[in-house]
Amino acid sequence: MQLKYADGSFGSAIAFYAIVHFDYEQVRKALSEVKRVLSHNGEFLFSFHIGNETVCLDKFLDKDVKIKFQFFEVDKIKTIVEEVGLTIIDIIKRQPYKNRTSNRKSIYLDKKQPIASVWQNSGICT
Repeated sequence: MQLKYADGSFGSAIAFYAIVHFDYEQVRKALSEVKRVLSHNGEFLFSFHIGNETVCLDKFLDKDVKIKFQFFEVDKIKTIVEEVGLTIIDIIKRQPYKNRTSNRKSIYLDKKQPIASVWQNSGICT
Protein backbone atom coordinates (compact mmCIF):
# COMPACT_ATOMS: atom_id res chain seq x y z
CA MET A 1 0.00 0.00 0.00
CA GLN A 2 1.59 3.23 -1.16
CA LEU A 3 -0.12 6.57 -1.67
CA LYS A 4 0.91 8.40 -4.84
CA TYR A 5 1.67 11.67 -3.07
CA ALA A 6 4.93 13.26 -2.01
CA ASP A 7 5.99 13.32 1.61
CA GLY A 8 4.30 16.12 3.56
CA SER A 9 1.72 16.84 0.84
CA PHE A 10 -1.32 17.29 3.12
CA GLY A 11 -2.13 19.46 6.11
CA SER A 12 -4.92 17.11 7.13
CA ALA A 13 -6.66 13.87 6.21
CA ILE A 14 -9.93 12.19 7.18
CA ALA A 15 -10.70 8.47 6.93
CA PHE A 16 -14.08 7.48 8.37
CA TYR A 17 -14.33 3.68 8.42
CA ALA A 18 -11.67 3.39 5.71
CA ILE A 19 -9.82 0.68 7.69
CA VAL A 20 -12.81 -1.58 8.40
CA HIS A 21 -11.80 -4.02 5.65
CA PHE A 22 -8.15 -4.24 6.84
CA ASP A 23 -6.38 -6.51 9.28
CA TYR A 24 -4.00 -5.03 11.88
CA GLU A 25 -0.92 -5.27 9.63
CA GLN A 26 -2.75 -3.49 6.80
CA VAL A 27 -3.83 -0.81 9.29
CA ARG A 28 -0.17 -0.35 10.27
CA LYS A 29 0.84 0.10 6.60
CA ALA A 30 -2.04 2.51 5.94
CA LEU A 31 -1.27 4.67 8.97
CA SER A 32 2.42 4.74 8.06
CA GLU A 33 1.48 6.08 4.63
CA VAL A 34 -0.86 8.66 6.13
CA LYS A 35 1.95 9.84 8.41
CA ARG A 36 4.32 10.06 5.44
CA VAL A 37 2.01 12.28 3.37
CA LEU A 38 1.00 14.54 6.26
CA SER A 39 2.88 17.79 6.70
CA HIS A 40 4.67 18.48 9.99
CA ASN A 41 1.87 19.11 12.52
CA GLY A 42 -0.66 17.79 9.99
CA GLU A 43 -3.84 16.36 11.47
CA PHE A 44 -5.56 13.06 10.77
CA LEU A 45 -9.07 12.03 11.87
CA PHE A 46 -10.15 8.42 11.41
CA SER A 47 -12.84 6.07 12.64
CA PHE A 48 -13.30 2.36 13.09
CA HIS A 49 -15.60 -0.17 14.74
CA ILE A 50 -14.68 -1.11 18.33
CA GLY A 51 -14.47 -4.77 19.23
CA ASN A 52 -12.69 -7.92 18.15
CA GLU A 53 -15.23 -9.51 15.81
CA THR A 54 -16.05 -9.35 12.13
CA VAL A 55 -19.51 -8.18 11.05
CA CYS A 56 -20.91 -9.61 7.82
CA LEU A 57 -23.67 -8.10 5.70
CA ASP A 58 -25.50 -9.84 2.90
CA LYS A 59 -27.91 -6.92 2.30
CA PHE A 60 -27.09 -3.22 2.17
CA LEU A 61 -29.43 -0.48 0.90
CA ASP A 62 -31.75 -3.21 -0.39
CA LYS A 63 -28.96 -4.74 -2.49
CA ASP A 64 -27.41 -8.20 -2.18
CA VAL A 65 -23.82 -7.77 -1.00
CA LYS A 66 -21.02 -9.68 0.68
CA ILE A 67 -19.32 -7.20 2.98
CA LYS A 68 -17.18 -7.84 6.03
CA PHE A 69 -16.42 -5.14 8.58
CA GLN A 70 -13.51 -5.76 10.93
CA PHE A 71 -13.84 -4.42 14.47
CA PHE A 72 -10.66 -3.34 16.26
CA GLU A 73 -9.53 -3.24 19.86
CA VAL A 74 -8.83 0.36 20.85
CA ASP A 75 -5.62 -0.48 22.71
CA LYS A 76 -4.20 -2.32 19.68
CA ILE A 77 -5.04 0.56 17.32
CA LYS A 78 -3.61 3.03 19.86
CA THR A 79 -0.36 1.03 19.93
CA ILE A 80 -0.14 0.99 16.13
CA VAL A 81 -0.82 4.74 15.93
CA GLU A 82 2.01 5.41 18.39
CA GLU A 83 4.40 2.91 16.77
CA VAL A 84 4.09 4.55 13.34
CA GLY A 85 4.98 7.88 14.95
CA LEU A 86 1.65 9.66 15.15
CA THR A 87 0.81 11.59 18.31
CA ILE A 88 -2.56 10.89 19.91
CA ILE A 89 -4.38 14.08 20.79
CA ASP A 90 -7.56 12.47 22.08
CA ILE A 91 -9.57 9.27 22.16
CA ILE A 92 -13.32 9.68 22.48
CA LYS A 93 -15.78 6.82 22.63
CA ARG A 94 -19.28 7.90 21.68
CA GLN A 95 -22.06 6.23 23.63
CA PRO A 96 -24.94 4.58 21.73
CA TYR A 97 -27.73 6.81 20.50
CA LYS A 98 -30.96 6.49 22.45
CA ASN A 99 -33.73 4.50 20.71
CA ARG A 100 -31.31 2.83 18.27
CA THR A 101 -31.23 -0.92 17.76
CA SER A 102 -27.51 -1.08 17.03
CA ASN A 103 -24.89 -0.54 19.71
CA ARG A 104 -22.59 2.16 18.33
CA LYS A 105 -19.70 3.93 19.94
CA SER A 106 -17.06 6.15 18.49
CA ILE A 107 -13.51 7.04 19.35
CA TYR A 108 -11.34 9.91 18.28
CA LEU A 109 -7.61 9.23 18.39
CA ASP A 110 -5.04 11.44 16.87
CA LYS A 111 -2.13 13.11 14.91
CA LYS A 112 1.27 14.00 13.33
CA GLN A 113 -1.37 15.19 15.05
CA PRO A 114 -4.20 12.87 13.91
CA ILE A 115 -7.53 12.19 15.53
CA ALA A 116 -9.52 8.93 15.20
CA SER A 117 -13.13 7.85 15.54
CA VAL A 118 -14.44 4.38 16.42
CA TRP A 119 -17.91 2.85 16.08
CA GLN A 120 -19.23 -0.41 17.43
CA ASN A 121 -22.07 -2.27 15.73
CA SER A 122 -23.69 -5.65 16.21
CA GLY A 123 -23.85 -8.50 13.64
CA ILE A 124 -21.13 -11.12 14.00
CA CYS A 125 -19.93 -13.26 11.07
CA THR A 126 -20.23 -16.97 11.55
